Amino acid sequence: MTFSFRNQFRNYYTAFVGKRILQDTVSGQRDLSYWQNRLFTTAIFFALPVSLFALIPSVILELQEGHTYIVAVNFFALGSVAFFATTTKISIHLRKMFIAGVIVCFAIVAMAFMGSFTMGCIYLFPLSIYVALQFSSRLAYGTVALNFAICSFFALVIWLRPFNLPELFKNVSLNHWLIYSVNFVFMDLVVVILIRQLLTGLERTMVKENSLYRNLQKEWHEKQVSSELLKESEAHYRTLFFQSPLPKWILDSESLAFLQVNNAALNAYGYTEEEFLQMKLQDIHLQGQLPEF
Repeated sequence: MTFSFRNQFRNYYTAFVGKRILQDTVSGQRDLSYWQNRLFTTAIFFALPVSLFALIPSVILELQEGHTYIVAVNFFALGSVAFFATTTKISIHLRKMFIAGVIVCFAIVAMAFMGSFTMGCIYLFPLSIYVALQFSSRLAYGTVALNFAICSFFALVIWLRPFNLPELFKNVSLNHWLIYSVNFVFMDLVVVILIRQLLTGLERTMVKENSLYRNLQKEWHEKQVSSELLKESEAHYRTLFFQSPLPKWILDSESLAFLQVNNAALNAYGYTEEEFLQMKLQDIHLQGQLPEF
């Protein structure tokens, strides 16, 4: 069966990304951390090729605008993300942290040199979602605080103008920046709260399910041990019953019919096993001579 070049490349790319990112996260327990790493792998899998479609027109337009430094930052950011996301030299946690740092730096550069609050928000808002999904609640809310600090810093820059940032001063006023910042931080906080509430609930559910699963495994193991002991006990009883030199039998408690007899009983009473199993205790004892049992 032949495969097209596209399918071959997709299969190779999928295996490459999965092996590079998930090789140090393989574990038997599929807890929240496992699914966070899977989500990170999926994000990198799609982000690397899709970012090229955004990079090419952005580079062309930025060169036309004369923003050569932005072009350099674009290539550096994409190359850094691609390298550190797929390197196996550092842990996946540090790789996630580095990518978050690249996003922050790129957003700050875009705000400062393109003078666009919107361009910065395009990266800072997904940054909060990314951190909320991949890290702890402390880091997630810390990202909201970081975004607030960035917005506040640029508000001071617009007000005091300590740096020469003509694009920023030309494109937005202080009042507009403050309005944008307040609404942005508010929505940022709301989304982070919702995500963390959702993940906290999922984590509790996973912990509960894992605990129930372990308890079921323990109970199943105990039943297996009990079953083996019961089989051994039954085998020992059968050995004692059939090899006993004394006549022994098993009776129905109500009808006193024979259910099982040993060889000693067959020899003592002279009946075959088939005959014995068709008889009752009264057939071999007089009514007044029935043994007590």
